[in-house]
Amino acid sequence: MEILEHLQDLHEVVAFLDDGAVSADRMSHGVPVLPLSRLADFSDAQVLVTFGSVSSLPGRARVVAGLGLAPQRFATVIHPRAHVSRRAMLGPGTIVFPGAVITWNAIIGDHCMILPNSVIHHDVVLEDHVLVGSNATVAGHCRVGCGSYLGSACSVRNCVTIGRGSVIGMAANVLRDCPDGAVMVGNPARPLVVH
Repeated sequence: MEILEHLQDLHEVVAFLDDGAVSADRMSHGVPVLPLSRLADFSDAQVLVTFGSVSSLPGRARVVAGLGLAPQRFATVIHPRAHVSRRAMLGPGTIVFPGAVITWNAIIGDHCMILPNSVIHHDVVLEDHVLVGSNATVAGHCRVGCGSYLGSACSVRNCVTIGRGSVIGMAANVLRDCPDGAVMVGNPARPLVVH
């Protein structure tokens, strides 16, 4: 809900639309919570799809696609205390939180979230639906696959590729490429093995 605080300074937040069960007269932070079926009632509004948790990442692309909206209907929100280079490109539906830094020639895909105080260096490509946790650092020339999650305070060494749907644990230090669906933890980061 932190982004709501900042959105309300710059935009009028008219409703939250929930794809789950919604009880009548439900409010969150003074904003009505309505069923997703009410989207048509807000045909002139821009839409922002947010993450609920890491477990919601795999279904997020499905929810966005299911809305059937043109890309220009999705808001891109950059907090005034974030720094985004004029040479960086951000896709629709992306949210950049306070203190985040996105340097030149970075390409941020659609519907990404860059949480507070994260740094995305030059020539990085974040594919669609990537969440970068607070205080994470992604060095130059990296590529992060669609639907991946980079945990808070993790670091990704330059020129590393992280596969689609990967999860990088908090404070992990990624020094080598990671395959699709990897779950990496530790320093240096290594695959999580469940016994």
